Amino acid sequence: MIRVFRVHLPARTLILAASEAILSVVLFALTVAASHGGAWPWLVYEDGFLRIGAVATIFLLCMYYYDLYDSFVLKSLREALTRLPGVLGTACLALAALYVVEPGIRLRLATVLLGMALVGFAIALVRRFFLAVTRSPLLAERFLLVGDGPLADALALNIERRPELGIRIVGTAGEDADSSAWAGGRIDGVILAPAGRWDGAGLARAAGVAVIDGTEFYEVVTGKVWLDALGAEAPIARRTGAASPLPRAATRVASFVVSFLALLFVMPFMAAIAAAIRFDSGGPVIFRQRRVGENGRVFTLYKFRSMRNGDHGPFRPASRDDERFTRVGRWLRRTRLDELPQLWNILRGDMSFVGPRPFAWEEERKWAREIPIYSRRWCVKPGVTGWAQIRRGYCATREDNVEKLAYDLFYVKNLSFGLDLLILFHTTKILLQGRGAR
Repeated sequence: MIRVFRVHLPARTLILAASEAILSVVLFALTVAASHGGAWPWLVYEDGFLRIGAVATIFLLCMYYYDLYDSFVLKSLREALTRLPGVLGTACLALAALYVVEPGIRLRLATVLLGMALVGFAIALVRRFFLAVTRSPLLAERFLLVGDGPLADALALNIERRPELGIRIVGTAGEDADSSAWAGGRIDGVILAPAGRWDGAGLARAAGVAVIDGTEFYEVVTGKVWLDALGAEAPIARRTGAASPLPRAATRVASFVVSFLALLFVMPFMAAIAAAIRFDSGGPVIFRQRRVGENGRVFTLYKFRSMRNGDHGPFRPASRDDERFTRVGRWLRRTRLDELPQLWNILRGDMSFVGPRPFAWEEERKWAREIPIYSRRWCVKPGVTGWAQIRRGYCATREDNVEKLAYDLFYVKNLSFGLDLLILFHTTKILLQGRGAR
């Protein structure tokens, strides 16, 4: 696993992405060479590197857009091959749009089509090889799992679901297991779940076997914290930039500037939306609701009204086909444009662009009573988008909100500018795909 922006990514997946990027550049360069009868002068004097780089970048972005680097696609060659035609088609459309805007970097149509066909065929072969490597027990890291409680069960399940991690549980043992649990076999590491004292840890380390804290390994594998390990006084925000004044001040300044410029840019569009709401259903344009923010402070959140006037009533979460939606409101919900007025909340300092999603104070008060340490997600400013939103999606039940809290506290624990950028980048994909809107 390689840590990027405080998030651990599988080394095999990163190597796969880098290999496919290099492969696409090389194949397009060969295609250009074949079509130009000698590519070097063209590459140097006619922006050939820039043209090929643009094609390769768009191709990789389309691979990411179609989730070809997500776990459930990486473990299925059929799923990858099913999505590949969509990648190729979308890449061609994106290149056509790019060439209209910037015709100076255009490639010949025949070159683009031939290059895409070659890259698509090569990617299919690379994915087949990747799947064979992933499934090979000889190339996996071998771990002993010590523990027989819920954490051990959760770790075993999540590791099994993610073969691209290259991790294999080759044995399990109870917490009272001694060194004989790992002696006599090739073991790369021991996972302690639950974390704590294990009599065989010293001997394992002396033999060159890594001994890993189970709760930390759970975060690496799942991207969320193990809530049972967090006591009432466990320091989360104090261990990261969440409590550092300088990064917080820099984030606040950046949020103010970006939200101010964004408001200036979208103001005419927001005026058009406001007119459409009034024409469609009359009544107020802006919907106001009390939400819980940083340190439990209640603030007023602003959104474009998407329901019939007077139909909001007592708090009730919106469903996908909620009968309370207006015609314009349903479209606003699907496109997430109903959230544009939250730029004002960001400008005021109630919210940030990235952070735990704020919910209605009635809902937050309910979950704070029912879920231990729930209120600790309030130690940072709430956001328009967040780690839980891109990893978990919509929450309705108590179990959903427990899992959401685990993701939110992972974000708080690993708060960083890089992680915020990663969340914003992934949020853009979700918006373009239209996922999760209600």
